[in-house]
Amino acid sequence: MRYLALLLTLSLSPVHAAQVLGTYHGEAENGDTKTCFYDVLGLTYGRTLDEGTPCEATILVDSPARAQQPQSTLPVQPQNLTARYLREVGDDINRICYYEARGETYARSVAGNQLCPLTIQVRVDD
Repeated sequence: MRYLALLLTLSLSPVHAAQVLGTYHGEAENGDTKTCFYDVLGLTYGRTLDEGTPCEATILVDSPARAQQPQSTLPVQPQNLTARYLREVGDDINRICYYEARGETYARSVAGNQLCPLTIQVRVDD
């Protein structure tokens, strides 16, 4: 019955041409909040919620800019960006460090006894 309600909700919700569907693929808790992770056209999106709030199975997000651009015959030139530390989740064995650059969330694992770097370099296609 829950799935039927979800399907009805999705079918009755207006979908704009500039929005795409993201599917749930994980979550991470951080104190009183948690981040729900979604796959959207091969990119990972994160939504921060209160700890007791369940993650949705799917979300609608604005289409990433690269999905709206016409295909080009020119090769895409990747570039490096500096992502800044947001938070961390972990224990004595492993720690996941979260970073943000250009509105995207990135994660890096380190040993539980190591500190998360304040910045990391991420490679993106523009």
